[in-house]
Order: sequence, then C-alpha cells, then structure tokens
Amino acid sequence: MTYKKDHFEGEKWVYSDEIETSVENPEKTKNILQSIGMELLVTVAVQKTIYIFGACEIILEDVDVLGLFLEIEYQGSDPYNKVETIKEEMRKCIYDLQLEVREEENAGKPELLLRSGFLKRNK
Repeated sequence: MTYKKDHFEGEKWVYSDEIETSVENPEKTKNILQSIGMELLVTVAVQKTIYIFGACEIILEDVDVLGLFLEIEYQGSDPYNKVETIKEEMRKCIYDLQLEVREEENAGKPELLLRSGFLKRNK
C-alpha cells in the first residue's frame, strides 16, 4: 500500500513523497479503509518489473487499458537532497541507460484511467 503526497508548482506536478508498506491481508485492509469512510474510486490493474540502476529504481509497468509506462524513482536516503538534485540524478540514469522518454505525465494512473473514458468510477 502506498500513500503519496504530491507537490505542485502551480498546476504542474513536481514530485511525490511516498510511504509504502506491504499488505498481508488485502481483504482486511479493504475492510479497514471502508470502515473509515473511504470509497473505491478505480482499480488499476498493473504488472510491474523492477530494476535497480545506481540510485534509481526503474519500473516497467504494463497497465491494463493504458499500456506500457516507464517510471523512475530515486532511491537515495539523504533527507537533505533538494528536489532538483534528485531530478538531476534521475536524468543521469535516463542518459546513462540511453533511454528516450517523453514529457512526464502530470497525472497518476487512476486519473488517466478515468480520463480515458474506458472506465467509469467504481460504485
């Protein structure tokens, strides 16, 4: 399970702080979330393959309906690193791996799925 706190400059997403943990019992976790008033918005079906390259985690994602995504996350542990320093490290990983990438998406997979018109909100 992942909690993400998004950071924006105006309307543009810049980065997210993430807190992640494993879920031992998905059904109980679902019941807890429903018990505190959360409602299911959308289900994202994704297969991930994860690689480590330097300070970067390279994630290849095959998302049902949306297709293939490449996600790069910084795995450094220095809490004093500035966002631009971290982004530069990530750009270095992209360059060193000789990857061609397009502009970052300014939306998460749930939003992209809802925008696609393929899905309606789960009820």
